[in-house]
Amino acid sequence: MTNQIIISDIAIHQDEEGRYSVNDLHKASGSERRHEPSLWLNLQQTKELIEEILNTGNPVFIPAVTRRGRAGGTYVCKELVYSYAMWISAVFALKVIRAYDAMVTTTLAPKTTVDERTPLRDAVNLLVSKRALPYDEAYTFVHQRFGVRSIEDLEPETLPAAIEYVHRLALEGELLVRQQTTPVIPAFPVEANFEYLTTVRAGQIIDIRLGRQNEIFISLESYQELSMRGGYIAIHHDELRTMTSPEIVEICNKAAKMQEKWGRIYASS
Repeated sequence: MTNQIIISDIAIHQDEEGRYSVNDLHKASGSERRHEPSLWLNLQQTKELIEEILNTGNPVFIPAVTRRGRAGGTYVCKELVYSYAMWISAVFALKVIRAYDAMVTTTLAPKTTVDERTPLRDAVNLLVSKRALPYDEAYTFVHQRFGVRSIEDLEPETLPAAIEYVHRLALEGELLVRQQTTPVIPAFPVEANFEYLTTVRAGQIIDIRLGRQNEIFISLESYQELSMRGGYIAIHHDELRTMTSPEIVEICNKAAKMQEKWGRIYASS
């Protein structure tokens, strides 16, 4: 479960890209009308900050997005969270900074002790001995199976299952069976240009196929960003209906600037 920032007993939700809900921050600050996110987003300083983040960060990542529907609202990156909090007040900004630091500290803290992980390390030693595997490869099976980067990230309630899994690999040969059923990556001529899609379930490759002609995989936010580079605007009709004329002009101007900017980049490359 992903840790959340808690401010004034309000959980600050995140979207799938890790951005934070400004609407939740607004509630945590007291829900005053003068602190509504839309007012902050319309500030020239906020627009300049968003533009700077776009220019200096990952060009595909959009720092601020607005969604409709049940899980709707405005979601922004960490830098914009700090900007919004400081716009409200220094007191609220300090609350946000401390809450974020507390969340990061909790995330980084080991979930189990060294002694609690000893049986798992013993099981890995057995696996390495029985199957003649390098240690890093043996631990990789645990990481992939339980979706962690390190055994320190295993939850206490997951640890017994991890120990049992490694013992099964070592004693019952499940590892060998999986190696035999893993699809083989197709061979191609050296001069060929190609892309292929790999499907993974529970840390195991279950399918590999060539990408079809003109087939791409991209998130909605990335598609909107790439469209804007070409001067196009990808927006849902429900969202468009709620926009004022100045807002429509603003997004058109943004698309024009993006097209001009990326046109120069592509021309010079």
